[in-house]
Amino acid sequence: MNYVLGWASIAMGLLAVGVGGRAAMTAQRPSWLTVRSVPSGRERPWGLAMAMLGFGLIALGAFWLSRSDFGALGILGVGLLFVGVGFLAVAVRPDSIRR
Repeated sequence: MNYVLGWASIAMGLLAVGVGGRAAMTAQRPSWLTVRSVPSGRERPWGLAMAMLGFGLIALGAFWLSRSDFGALGILGVGLLFVGVGFLAVAVRPDSIRR
């Protein structure tokens, strides 16, 4: 089970890093995203948050594939996921909340 979960996490993480990295570098939202998902002008922070989440998934997938009981990869993965979710929440919050 960990084998399948590990490879699935790595695959999803690579996709998130690719989409997030492209959004962060080009400052354009992907065409499949709705306009309300990512406010205008916040494409780069959104992309950075997605890349962070992707790296967290990759670290967790590698941890699950390593079959160790305790490891730095698991802690790193969970930490990147928490930071990425927090950064994503700040990046996409509406303007009315910022004041």
